Amino acid sequence: MMRYTLPVLLYLLVFTAKAQFVFLPDQTYDFGSVENWRNDPAVFNLVNTGTKPLAILKLIGSKDILAEYPKTYIQPGDTGKIILRYYTPIVGPFSQSIEVSLTASMEPVKLTLKGKIKNIASDALTACPGDQLQGTPQNFSQQFTVLDSQTGTVIPGAHFFVGTQGQSLDEFKIPNNGRSVTKTYKSGMYILQISADGYATVDTGIVILAGQRSFTFYLDKLQTEPTPPVAAVIPEPPPPVVQQIPPPPAPEIPVPQTTLDSTETNTVLPLGKYKPNNIVFVLDNSSSMRVLGRMDMLKESMLQLTQVLRTADKISIITFTTSPVTRIQGVSGNRKDTLNKIIRSFTAAGATNGIRGLRFAYELAEKNFISDGNNMVIIGTDGAFAQTDENGVNITTLVEEYLGKNVKLGVMAFGRDEVAIKSMEKMASKGNGGFMRMDDPANASRLLLEQIQIQSMR
Repeated sequence: MMRYTLPVLLYLLVFTAKAQFVFLPDQTYDFGSVENWRNDPAVFNLVNTGTKPLAILKLIGSKDILAEYPKTYIQPGDTGKIILRYYTPIVGPFSQSIEVSLTASMEPVKLTLKGKIKNIASDALTACPGDQLQGTPQNFSQQFTVLDSQTGTVIPGAHFFVGTQGQSLDEFKIPNNGRSVTKTYKSGMYILQISADGYATVDTGIVILAGQRSFTFYLDKLQTEPTPPVAAVIPEPPPPVVQQIPPPPAPEIPVPQTTLDSTETNTVLPLGKYKPNNIVFVLDNSSSMRVLGRMDMLKESMLQLTQVLRTADKISIITFTTSPVTRIQGVSGNRKDTLNKIIRSFTAAGATNGIRGLRFAYELAEKNFISDGNNMVIIGTDGAFAQTDENGVNITTLVEEYLGKNVKLGVMAFGRDEVAIKSMEKMASKGNGGFMRMDDPANASRLLLEQIQIQSMR
């Protein structure tokens, strides 16, 4: 006899409101009272109710449970099956649980098996399944590259230290021929320390999911002490000439007055042609931005833009997952080192709450408003998000409200979800700030710069 602890309809109503997934029929599987226990499977259907691909990172729990689960992404609207088998020689009541780590959840989700075993069937497998019960993560090949942050060239001999859960896992170096290194690791979270002679060491983290991808890291050169100048040998002056007639004074040559960011010093965004920019970047930092090089593409686009920003430009950066986080606000475009350091620090983890991040960005744009400038918010994301916030305010109303205050909205759209792409394109149209389809790494940087030029042209 088998029964479930909650009605299916009630469970659907509760969980679709809170998460991007739902387990059907329930997160508890009750075998009831079993006469002859044969380690029968308990099947949990994991439905992706969100707009982004969903992946199972790992399963942790009882050593007496054998787990089978998908090792690839579960696409929006699709279902993945988690199959659990409980192995035991013990009769009587039982309750065993495992925890499932998902890309769409900040906390593990608990699945529970329960029931009452009256006796063990003679053909049951009573031996302990051992390590296989943890649902061992699959291995995936990853490519690693290290570049000089200023020149963009490969740094031969760069050293990687790889660790996980406080333990050393692996070490390797970029070869002298400058080629990338391909390594194979199980899906999960890893800590990296990257070092090279003459460069500042970088400590960072990565998450490896299903599929192969490339990781590119940038190192900054260490500042070296300048060589003290050699004292010049001053020859003794010649003897004075008696009754020497001084030459007439040279005519005074006027020094041309220069201003910061003149057209001669910035040929990409000359002030004579382009207004000062007040731009607030609000960037999706959720887990899905890890896949298919989306976060790397976002970083590279912004790093290229910082090279041509001017002193007159004001830049703010907000990242958002569940809640928005201000990384920097209202800084001058000439603070390139600071901006680059923040951009390179971006990592992706967590769920998406885009409308909250967008409202926060608009408030920041209004705070740093330039009366004769180009004031805009640029959102970079790979998915559609809720059309209303927790107060019932519609996102279209929000965009139109601030457009009336001369704050435009541009959209950098990553990903391949056509429903999300159409939603973002509509949002950019309402905000009058341009739509950028960021699906080609070779063109992403150009699209962002061109849109800034279009919006700020005098």
